[in-house]
Amino acid sequence: TYSAQPSHLSTTFIRSELICGENFESTPLVKMYALLLMVSFVALHCANADSHQENTESLMDHVLVLRIPHGKPTRIYVSLTCGEAYENQPVFWKKNGMEPSPALQGNNIKALVEGMDGGNYTCHLHSDGQYLNHTLVLIRLDPDNNTVILEETAHGEGHIHCSALNYKGSFNCSWTRTQTRSNANVLLVKAQRNSEKVSCELDADGSGVHCQDANCSYEEEQHRISITIYMYSHSRLEAYTKDFFLREI
Repeated sequence: TYSAQPSHLSTTFIRSELICGENFESTPLVKMYALLLMVSFVALHCANADSHQENTESLMDHVLVLRIPHGKPTRIYVSLTCGEAYENQPVFWKKNGMEPSPALQGNNIKALVEGMDGGNYTCHLHSDGQYLNHTLVLIRLDPDNNTVILEETAHGEGHIHCSALNYKGSFNCSWTRTQTRSNANVLLVKAQRNSEKVSCELDADGSGVHCQDANCSYEEEQHRISITIYMYSHSRLEAYTKDFFLREI
């Protein structure tokens, strides 16, 4: 491992039916009922806009991945912690090096993430004090089949091309970034065969890996190798996976 109908339409329809007669509308009971419907609509709208339901996973140390639905606007509060050692300390937070507005203070906070606007959250002792810790919040779309970071290979084998000179366990995999995401970075590479880790080393330019399956020299291949490349561009995270036998590549 390299480390139906929108709810507001039905509400509006009910209310218009109630007030269609002038005398009927003038009764206090109907006015109160209409007011309650309007309040319910506003509450429902706010609940949909600001969700406190986190769909997050800790991919690795200091990296939190937030899964959001593709093509839908989202406002989600994400729980962040600076560290147990700073529980009673005057902790202040920054996002991408800037103090957010409103300010985020305390060891445990809930940061509002809107859409794809993740970022690097750092916690500090006092507002301009020393750095204490950080959490990188990345966004992954669900489903994530509309990828934009890596190009598809010319060989028709997806986004990752792998090759091996022999069957002794050594192989190379490479990929190409799209022009619009040429500055994308590799966050993590995971390779395994039958739940056993395969050691990989990332190339200097971040466009490939050299891997070695230590057990392959002594065993006939019975299980495929699975390699997953996690790429991120700004706050967007995408994962690319390829499964294969060495004899196939």
